[in-house]
Amino acid sequence: MLLSVALSCVAEPKTTYVGDNRAVMYELPDATHVKGLIVVLPGCNHRATDWWVHSDGCTSCIGLPIELFTVRKMLQRNFAVAVVTSQAACFSPATDMYYLQESIKSMKTIIEPSKAVGHHDLPVFLYGISGGGSFAGYVVLVALV
Repeated sequence: MLLSVALSCVAEPKTTYVGDNRAVMYELPDATHVKGLIVVLPGCNHRATDWWVHSDGCTSCIGLPIELFTVRKMLQRNFAVAVVTSQAACFSPATDMYYLQESIKSMKTIIEPSKAVGHHDLPVFLYGISGGGSFAGYVVLVALV
């Protein structure tokens, strides 16, 4: 049931490339105004391809049920969703901090200014799972210092 509900609303992701040509997969809501950007940081050994269903446009996507459901709910609430994959098996400040910063900058330019409320002040939320959650906590601490 959960999978069929999730599949009904999640489209093919788009991909942008940042830094040293690292991919960021994303999807924008079908809304007049985007409330914010949610940057997903998956757990160790998980990839952006876990968050969208396998299709002709995303042959490496596997679409795990709870991930599909989560993307669907974020989009329904008018948030843009971007999933960043770590360089290694797990996120590391040494290898992934610059990539995360560039991903956020890139996504802010992709979201049309007319769709975002206060475009340059577009709220950015980090949604980390397991090791990605630990990295999100580190990013917030560094930003506050």
